[in-house]
Amino acid sequence: MAAPDEPAAVVVNDEDREQAKRETRWKALMTFHHAPCLAQSVGLGVAGGTSIGVLRYLTSKQPMNALNWGAVVGGLLYGSTWFVCRRAIRIDCGAHLKQPTACYPYLTIARLKRLLTPFVSQSIEEEAKLLSGVAQNDAAAIREYAKRVHERQQQKKADA
Repeated sequence: MAAPDEPAAVVVNDEDREQAKRETRWKALMTFHHAPCLAQSVGLGVAGGTSIGVLRYLTSKQPMNALNWGAVVGGLLYGSTWFVCRRAIRIDCGAHLKQPTACYPYLTIARLKRLLTPFVSQSIEEEAKLLSGVAQNDAAAIREYAKRVHERQQQKKADA
């Protein structure tokens, strides 16, 4: 049995993966309205579509025709505004590559490192060597693995 000051092992199985997917989806649904350019694009699309729809109704007195025109114009305005705004952000951020938080203030350096760590080949090789040592019951590898798991849990708590 592990000592009280040693971190518990993290076991990832299919159920844990599914739970993580559900949590990620829920978080995406609850925070989508924070997306840059969303309010501007939706506002312009709704205003333009409503305006064209009302004008079309006043001139033709055909509600379905007016609704069709309003929906099409609103959708086109929304899509084009979204594209132009996101492109402008991408161009602005190109000048700030050394400071990614200048473009995305919610993206801290710690989160950026955590997001990029799995894609760095050296860290993957290190992790593979460590896990093979754990599989062979190497005491030093097990201690190092437990230490890393504990650090990741602490980092997760700090980020939350």
